[in-house]
Amino acid sequence: MPDCELCGRSADDMYVVEVDGVKMQVCRACTRHGKFIGKVRREQPTPIRKPHKMTEEEEEVEMLVPDYGDRIRKKRNELGLKREELAKKLNETESVIRRLEHGDMVPDDKLVRKLEKTLGITLREKVEVKRPEAKHDTQEGLTLGDVVKIKKK
Repeated sequence: MPDCELCGRSADDMYVVEVDGVKMQVCRACTRHGKFIGKVRREQPTPIRKPHKMTEEEEEVEMLVPDYGDRIRKKRNELGLKREELAKKLNETESVIRRLEHGDMVPDDKLVRKLEKTLGITLREKVEVKRPEAKHDTQEGLTLGDVVKIKKK
């Protein structure tokens, strides 16, 4: 089980949030401390040959693209669909489509797959996350306390 980079708790589901310009993997409770970007996917992908070897400190995660609302709106308009028509195809409400297009709602994985399949667009991208080595000798993961230097007054 991965550990939250803010509080250090182990969690099954990890989320990527942006805290002061830094993307971090956090538990559900710590998502309120930053801007939500996406959920970390823990599926084991088919091995892909890369020019360099992945080290233990690197991990690939699939994240929702930041401009997902614009991509949905643009493709819907290209196909000549109204929000209501797209909502019926996806078995969702029109307000869900409107909130997605405006960026007021972050779609879950199931809705992302339905949108990608119906509209023929890509809303997820693979991002390589690098983790620095922990300073302590325990086998627990790295937390924010391992990285932050506290200034004393």
